[in-house]
Amino acid sequence: MIVHIFRSSKKKLLGGFTNDINGANLPQELGPWIFQRTEPNLTGTSPIIAADPKVIISDINQKGFSLQQGKITVTETMAPPKKIK
Repeated sequence: MIVHIFRSSKKKLLGGFTNDINGANLPQELGPWIFQRTEPNLTGTSPIIAADPKVIISDINQKGFSLQQGKITVTETMAPPKKIK
């Protein structure tokens, strides 16, 4: 399935996925939508960052589009100890 990926200008990390190249069927109240890229062959196992491709395909088949909220995970890392001369 060809899927066009957009980003909402109103909600951070909200992605819109649709088979409409212009994103015209994405919710207007969350736009304007900013085109990101086209996924030429989305399958149930295609890697999409922060989104489940099976859910995207199911949503597009049912509603014509899919909205997916991205997530940011912050982890703390410690710098390696400095050598003392």
